[in-house]
Formats: sequence, structure tokens, C-alpha cells
Amino acid sequence: MLGLDVSFSALRVTPEWCAARRAEGYELFVGDLWTGNRPVPGIEQAMRTWREAGGKIAGYFCAHDATPLETHFQAAKKSAGAEWNNLRFVAVDVEIDPASEQGVLAACQRVVDEGKRVVLYTARWFWVGRMGDPQSCATYPLWDAHYGVHPTLEAPGYGGWSGKVGHQ
Repeated sequence: MLGLDVSFSALRVTPEWCAARRAEGYELFVGDLWTGNRPVPGIEQAMRTWREAGGKIAGYFCAHDATPLETHFQAAKKSAGAEWNNLRFVAVDVEIDPASEQGVLAACQRVVDEGKRVVLYTARWFWVGRMGDPQSCATYPLWDAHYGVHPTLEAPGYGGWSGKVGHQ
């Protein structure tokens, strides 16, 4: 399934834009709910517009150890607004320092506790280089940020993951 990661361009999402992207074959809209220090303006309306155009929606939020997890989580939920209940999954975005294995596990569990499907979004450069390649998060589905390569869903070769549910 083709999807779009919509972050800082949420205000440009119109019914016409959605119709054009849907005609190109995009089905999933993944909205940036929280950058780790601020919400993305217009993301709730952008997700609603996409959903009303017949697409599926999901969201992600950055979580880092410099701010309490509940602050990140509640900001993401508030940003999604009424669309929160329509999200197919919520990804925990792990690519901002400081991050820890315990913090990532707690963030994933917080999403699960809310009754949502969780996905972990990260990249090898961060997971290995900044976090030391912990293996304990491999029970959560991986959305791998690996740009400039042919997308596959094979094992990424880090973190203990045996495959990926998404490739960016």
C-alpha cells in the first residue's frame, strides 16, 4: 500500500489535493501529530479531509527523554483531535536525542494501553548509532526510515527485527 507522510505541509491538504494523490494510488495518510516540541498546524483537518476522500489515516509522534512521555502522548492525541478514533495505527517516532530503550518501550506501551495499534518508526543511523542497537523493541512492528533505496519489507539488519511493516 502506498502512503504519504504528511508533516509540515498539512495546511496545503485540500479535497483537490487528496483526489489527485488518491488517483496516483496513495491509500494511507500518516500525519505528524507531534514533532517532539510542537504540534503540526492543521493536521487534524488534513487527516479528516483525507479520510473523507476515502483514504486511510494513521499518525505518529516523536518521543524523547528530555520531555515526559505523557506530555508527548497527550500532545499527539490532542493534535489528532476527533480523528484519533479513526487512526489505523500510531507510530512512535524515534529519531531525536536523548532517547533510551526504556523510553521507547514506555512510549510503545502507552499507545497500546490507549487501545491503538503501535508501530515503531526509526532508522538504522539513529537506532544503532545513537541508541546502541537495543533488541528489546523488536516485538513492535518496524516502519524503517531508509531513504534512497528500493523499498523492501525484509529484515533491516538492526534492532532484532525480522521484517518491516513499512519503508520510507
